[in-house]
Amino acid sequence: MSISRFGIATFVLAASALFCCTSVSFAENAVPEISNVGQILSYENTEGQHYFALRLKADRLPSNAHSGKQIAILFDTSASQVGEHRIQALDVLKSFLKELPNDSTVAVYAVDVQCTPFVNEFVAPQSRQAKLAVESLASRAPLGATNLAQAMKTVMKGLKNQETRSILYIGDGMSSAQLISVPEMAALTQQLAHQNVPVHSYAVGPRKDLRLLGTLGVYTGGVVLTDLAEGKKDLPTKVGRELAKAIQAPVFFPEKIQLSDKKLVLNTPQALPIRTDRDTIYLAEGDLTERLSVELSNKNLSGIWKFNVPVAQAVNSFLAVPWVNYQPGQEVGIAFAGQRMMNLARTGHEEHMAQLEFAGTQAIRSGNFEQAAKFGNLIQQLDPGNTRGDTLLKMSNKFKQDQLAQADTKQPAADAKAQPAAKGDAKPPIDDSISKVEQLRQIKGAQMKIEVSNTIEEAQRISAENPDGALGMLKRTLSFVKSTSDIELDLKQQLERRLNSMMVEVRSQIEVAETRRIRQQQQLAQLEQQKRLVDKILLEDEKLEQLIDRIRSLMQDGRHGDSDAYEEAEAVSRVAVDMEPGNGPATAALFTSEAAGQLDKVFRMRSLRSDRFLETLYQVELSHVPFPDEPPIRWPAAPVWTSLTERRKKWAAVDLHKNSPAEQRIFEELQKETEANFPDIPLSEVMTYFADLHNITILINSNDLGEEGLTPDEPVNVSLSGIKLKSALNIILKPIGLTYVVEDEVMKITTIVKSDEIYTTRVYPVADLVISVATQQQSVGSSQGGFGGQQGGFGQQGGGQQGFGGGGGFGQQGGGGQGFFSVGPEMLLMNAPKAKNAKKQPNKNAKVNPAKEELQPINDQEIKGILNNILGQAEVKQPKAQFQVQDNPFRFDNHTIEQLKKKPEIVK
Repeated sequence: MSISRFGIATFVLAASALFCCTSVSFAENAVPEISNVGQILSYENTEGQHYFALRLKADRLPSNAHSGKQIAILFDTSASQVGEHRIQALDVLKSFLKELPNDSTVAVYAVDVQCTPFVNEFVAPQSRQAKLAVESLASRAPLGATNLAQAMKTVMKGLKNQETRSILYIGDGMSSAQLISVPEMAALTQQLAHQNVPVHSYAVGPRKDLRLLGTLGVYTGGVVLTDLAEGKKDLPTKVGRELAKAIQAPVFFPEKIQLSDKKLVLNTPQALPIRTDRDTIYLAEGDLTERLSVELSNKNLSGIWKFNVPVAQAVNSFLAVPWVNYQPGQEVGIAFAGQRMMNLARTGHEEHMAQLEFAGTQAIRSGNFEQAAKFGNLIQQLDPGNTRGDTLLKMSNKFKQDQLAQADTKQPAADAKAQPAAKGDAKPPIDDSISKVEQLRQIKGAQMKIEVSNTIEEAQRISAENPDGALGMLKRTLSFVKSTSDIELDLKQQLERRLNSMMVEVRSQIEVAETRRIRQQQQLAQLEQQKRLVDKILLEDEKLEQLIDRIRSLMQDGRHGDSDAYEEAEAVSRVAVDMEPGNGPATAALFTSEAAGQLDKVFRMRSLRSDRFLETLYQVELSHVPFPDEPPIRWPAAPVWTSLTERRKKWAAVDLHKNSPAEQRIFEELQKETEANFPDIPLSEVMTYFADLHNITILINSNDLGEEGLTPDEPVNVSLSGIKLKSALNIILKPIGLTYVVEDEVMKITTIVKSDEIYTTRVYPVADLVISVATQQQSVGSSQGGFGGQQGGFGQQGGGQQGFGGGGGFGQQGGGGQGFFSVGPEMLLMNAPKAKNAKKQPNKNAKVNPAKEELQPINDQEIKGILNNILGQAEVKQPKAQFQVQDNPFRFDNHTIEQLKKKPEIVK
């Protein structure tokens, strides 16, 4: 017996909305006292038999429960895995390996007729060996059929002896190479469950054996995922993530199962594994009281589920189908590995019933009443509560009787005794063909009546769910009745009235359904609006909470010395208040941040004011300290300053642009005189005249003129003589908003706006840009007498007062003095004659001509080095000063001053 024979192949799963199950807790080495209440999916047939579906699921499992760490991956490479199915399977495998944690290990096998490993040992999911295995699978040709039982046995031998082992199968589950019999399936699942090895699977392919994969999953504690319907495609990343989570989820492998009600019979007596991420669904039959409890246990763990028995519902008729072929003590019963599989079972049962109903109806229309009766009996057997099966039986029996009656009318009359001759006035006999036509019309009318009744009954049945389909069915039947001419007119009108009446009723139902739909849409719109409003409020609350947290963090930064944090906290607080005015936390945050910021500013300003006050007092005390002014500050002679000033004029402003010879010639022509006599001459002709006269190239930029609304034909009316070309061009061009630029070795006539956009790079001395030369000379020659004035000679209030050389008094311990160009008072000693040669006093009123002075080499090496670097000369000579002291080069610093203080005498 193959696996396809144990059970009904259409069963896979049930809807979760019709029942719910208790959550359960586990305890080690003890049965916990749990009081959890749930519901059961229930069905009662016409004979009073009850069928149930029990859902068992664990909310949580202890840490010692099984979870997969060592994973054997079986990848189907048979001939059925081609095209999009192969691509989808490979993408799911890659996503699954990517989602696995680093502490997991995997081994990859290719499964077809043989089971071929692609890695020698278990490796990390993101390792190079795993990637090479996936690449090898992608390049392997899909050939042959699948021997799934042999593959499972091969993988079991390769798994290491540890508790955290799992198997993942990716394929269609069609074990076509060798079908798995019921005993083989029972032995295989018992071995896997005994060794705590869950078998997970992802069903993908044109045809899928979900029954086989579901049996492996429910008996070993695995999860079964399937691809979507034809034309759709699962996201590989989503499927891979779900498979990775299923592999890592814990599994409880019970050894015993006990029911509180002994009358209840389970379709499978084995204790099935329990998971936290899917349901384990038992099918049961029997009579139940109001409550039921199920206990599962092994040596280490135990759990109890408690249920409330619900009212039976006719929509759960599919629960009775697995019990049609049930045999007590069967090795492999029917159970469902989660709600998804039961939902597929429900859908398959409903589709199967619809197919049987359609086949029965077609059999009646074709006159095959025996086949219709078989379909009706099968429907009653699989779904006793389905009225369509009774209808098929009644219709088939009715048509059989009509055919028998019609056959009786066609039998010849029995032989009778001879009758005496008729009298002469007897009427002629009526033709028998007329009576036959009448009988046929009656039979046809009866058939039409039954057909109309069935149509009305079917329309009533489906009008609630599909009113448009019911209306179409009635219209087709009405059209058929109207086109029929071999039935009684009264019967025809009666059938038409019945159909029209039913059509009115269906149309009314359509209107009611449309009104209900509109009302539901309005309610949904209102609910959606309320949901959006709630989401908006929640979002605003979350944003406000984030702002408050931000304010709290900024206040903490402010307390640790960040003065700007208080200002930022206040700004964030105002945003929070503007978002929700009157909010308590936001208002309090604004008050606190603003007050803290102001207090921080007050404390900082007070501290700064105290520091500045003390610093000012220190400066006062520092200025009170006397500063000796001997030896004096020495400055270069006046001719040196004059020479420096004259030499730097060339570099007062430097243009980095280097003119070409053509551009230089244009600039030279601009300085030459020209003649201009133009009585209303176009601008283009004027420019041509100047270009020919001065032998230069002049171009008019028509595009730039067009932007200002001008043309090269603008009239020029001037008469000029004896002026430079530059001035003539300015006089001609400026009145019409034009100008000229020298660029690219030509002269261009353009607009003033465009010329302002042309920039050139020029270099200026920074000193001239910051402080004007006039200001420098004034500050040197007057006011505070050079370094006089404030602390004159670095004394308090000393130095020169103004005028010639500063001259001012000594102030408070300040130095005085005079000298040319506001030099320090020490410059009076420069070039002074030696005492032994001083016979005559120089004439103070005599005028000295610097140009006629004899230049002497500068003896001060420091000044000489500065001037040599500036002027680029090897030797710099200086004119004779009025007085000059022959002394060593002097550096003005504290060390020199201290050394000078130790001199016994000073030259005067």
